[in-house]
Amino acid sequence: MPRNRLESPDNELEETTESTPPDLPCTICDGTHQPNPRLCEECQPWDDLTHILLCKFSEYLRLDAFSFSTAGNSRRPWAFRGATDDNTEFDSTHDLQYHTLDYFVSRSQCIVCQVIGDLGRKFAEQSRAEPSPELGIWRPFLLEHAANVYKKQGPEARQSPNTSLKEICLVPGIFRAGGDDIPIVFKVVLSYEQFGLGLREVQIWDPGSISLSGLNLWLHSCRENHGEECNHLVVPMAPPPGLRLMDTSSNSIVLCGPEQVNYVALSYCWGAPSPDHNLQLLRENVAELSKENGLDVTKLPPVIVDAIQFCKDLGRQYLWIDQLCIIQDDGPSKLDQINAMDRIYHMADFTIVALSSTPPRLPGVSSRPRETDSAAFLLQLWDGSFVSPSGSADGPSSNWVIRRSRWETRGWTFQERKLSRRLVFIDDMHAFFSCHEGVQWEHDPRVQGPRWDLTAHDREASLHIPPVFSSYVNHFVIPYSMRQLSFRTDILNAFAGVGNILSLKMESPLLFGLLEAYLTQSLLWRSDDFSSRDADLIGKVPSWSWTAWDGTVDYGFARTAKTQRTSSYESALKSFLSSSSYDFGSLVSFYYSDPDTGVRPVQERGWSWFSLHYMDDGEFMDYLADETGDLQDPMWATRNERARTWRRCCHNPWTSIEYEEVTDDAHSKAKSLPGSLVFTTTCALLTLRERKAEVDAGSLPPVVCFDMVGDNGLFVGQTMLINREWTQRTLDLSQKYTVIVIGAAQTNAVEEYTIPRWKKLNTPGAPWGLYVLITDRKDGVHYRLAVGVADLIAWTSLNPTWESVVLA
Repeated sequence: MPRNRLESPDNELEETTESTPPDLPCTICDGTHQPNPRLCEECQPWDDLTHILLCKFSEYLRLDAFSFSTAGNSRRPWAFRGATDDNTEFDSTHDLQYHTLDYFVSRSQCIVCQVIGDLGRKFAEQSRAEPSPELGIWRPFLLEHAANVYKKQGPEARQSPNTSLKEICLVPGIFRAGGDDIPIVFKVVLSYEQFGLGLREVQIWDPGSISLSGLNLWLHSCRENHGEECNHLVVPMAPPPGLRLMDTSSNSIVLCGPEQVNYVALSYCWGAPSPDHNLQLLRENVAELSKENGLDVTKLPPVIVDAIQFCKDLGRQYLWIDQLCIIQDDGPSKLDQINAMDRIYHMADFTIVALSSTPPRLPGVSSRPRETDSAAFLLQLWDGSFVSPSGSADGPSSNWVIRRSRWETRGWTFQERKLSRRLVFIDDMHAFFSCHEGVQWEHDPRVQGPRWDLTAHDREASLHIPPVFSSYVNHFVIPYSMRQLSFRTDILNAFAGVGNILSLKMESPLLFGLLEAYLTQSLLWRSDDFSSRDADLIGKVPSWSWTAWDGTVDYGFARTAKTQRTSSYESALKSFLSSSSYDFGSLVSFYYSDPDTGVRPVQERGWSWFSLHYMDDGEFMDYLADETGDLQDPMWATRNERARTWRRCCHNPWTSIEYEEVTDDAHSKAKSLPGSLVFTTTCALLTLRERKAEVDAGSLPPVVCFDMVGDNGLFVGQTMLINREWTQRTLDLSQKYTVIVIGAAQTNAVEEYTIPRWKKLNTPGAPWGLYVLITDRKDGVHYRLAVGVADLIAWTSLNPTWESVVLA
């Protein structure tokens, strides 16, 4: 007997035949369907939801499953894709039947065509499409939970003639205009006379208001059932002195005491100020706004008015808003509050995030209904999947909605997302609740009842990370550097809250955004973006900090996708990728010119196998073998030779201990330049020669790699990848640049091919290499230009000089 199609273990559908009736009767397949006068001939299958969702009918179900995605597909990210019976992947976009919009509009007797035509026309107007665009649509898909309910309750419900059905459906399709195929998903509500039988009405989805009952339910569930990440502070903290909150019940600003207050925070992108709606907390109006009903909400931006109303809707009394809770013209007080952002956002019960913009607002609160006219365009792009066997679609991807927002691109909002334990994201048509356990998204309460469904959780890593250097790089430095600031001078302030938590978690102060305890590694940042040293920060932020430069930061062992796409060099970058502590070591003793305490030693720790200066050759050799793998490993068969290689290097772990101190002149110069680093190291003047890309890209790649060459033409090493435009503006390749050693690394011993790659560049010191900085020297002070790797033996052949260097 054929398998039941709803219980098929491999999620396939059996052919529906007269001899094998489905569990859910289908009037179309069994030949008993009566034509619906409200539908045209092509849309008659819509009259029986079972047929659309569950029957394998060639017009609708040519696939078992397919996706319609805007993310993660480099070929055609908008295409319908699926697999045939023999698992051959194919693109089904062109299987759709395309018609002009006039075709749909002219079928006035069909309730499906009329709605589709109306939605298509509105989309054409919004997108300013050419006069005769075409539209091809697929079929309706229930949201996943509704499809599951339909399958479970269908047989019994369909037998009752009095059981009507009303469901939200997604209708995916392709909009063709001006030679472009634009993915679009319409959201409609289908109303049936019975349980999925007898289509009575098709309506454009009205998003309604935010489901307050659903939101309160999930907030309560998070507090009661989730673990420490949601409900405990990552480090002990108290409210900052001078904390002010907006009291939504008295309509005033209140000054808080040292005790913890339950409050909500607001995060949004400041827009262009409107003279009529730009009320801020200033020294001159603090007393007035602190009085009961002293706050004139008519003078506030829409997003703040909405946030106040949202808190009232939820029964929340206190709200923190930067514009009203920080005295904007009181410099010292403002700086104190900016430096306390870690406590302000982390201690909030949850943070409201306004994803909509121009101007920012919170559609869906009781005082601001969502715009019905925009509902048709809500799902122009869908980051999810449509599964034919259950006729379902998974929920919208909250991360995709967030990623496409302006809010996600701004520097100031980075720490607001990181620091908040719970967030409520609100855009024009959605509301998402996010915590450390997952992401919930709302359904239309008038159709499904108030509920929020769990979606795949892909939240950016929060503050709960392992306290290791790679966490600092991957979860904080790189993503923060990708964001935009209206004023680059804010780069340290907008990172201050996150920096406070990082300092405590990593047990290390931050020096202009770099971890002091991992200073050598922190100095090895690079950028292939349009990076340049920001003129407004010169003299305020040292050149050795990534915060002084405008561009996306990267580290050798944590390359961004952009670097992988643009790199066509057999460069040193590819040879020294490991972040393992066994493969890296510092070779200098840093001192820091602290603006508050003067020149002091840097407390660097970890990554320290090069600092084991007290060992002799044998002990050092054994340490390497014990720490890096099996003593029988062929990779370490020549460990005696490798130890001797280090002895041949002029700047080795044993020699560097003799140069821990700096000269009095360097100490004095560093003291006069607060924020500078001073250390004694080996230095040499080298020429930079552009290395040709191994792959002919047809045009010059946007990044460039330079060989570092000595006077005798000897290859010494390579720079990491650098932005080509920046080098053309900044570097004078006719002059020599001072190169200084700061540390060393070895190629990844696990991947044997990396050693020949480094040796290919004529590096007898392989597998090790010296990490160096290429600097511009002016008036005895060095300024960072780039980072590179030099060969141990070639560097020694230059006879470099030991000097005390001031790096400003």
